[in-house]
Amino acid sequence: MNELNIVYNNGRGKMNIYMDYFFPTTQKNFKKILKVIEMDYDHMDEHLERLPIYFNERIAELKELATVNGKGYWEEKQKAADLGRILESGKYPNATSVPQEKLKQIKEEYKEWAYKVKKTLNDYKSCEKKIEQFNKYLDLLKQRK
Repeated sequence: MNELNIVYNNGRGKMNIYMDYFFPTTQKNFKKILKVIEMDYDHMDEHLERLPIYFNERIAELKELATVNGKGYWEEKQKAADLGRILESGKYPNATSVPQEKLKQIKEEYKEWAYKVKKTLNDYKSCEKKIEQFNKYLDLLKQRK
């Protein structure tokens, strides 16, 4: 678990930040955390060194996940499109007609695949947004130096 243990006010105040749960956060909250880190004079440099390492690791993980979601999106979209064509025409790709019972089953499958397409696209967009946020955090840390 990535954790920042911050001690401030000459040891009278303590704060534990579990980075996996805290980040990504708003830019306002990030700046507040930086101010609290500055109050921990003894460990400030250590914490400020750990943050970019953590952010870069998260960016790498998110890029990998975005790649997986991107590939999955196109595969799922193709499957949904194939099922959609069967539903529209009432025929298989080899031009044989589809029985009514099978059409109902294909319609349910189509709904499931359409949902998967939306979910995978949302996951991809979420990864991209988080990558952008972590890059902003890195820029803010660079500006401080």
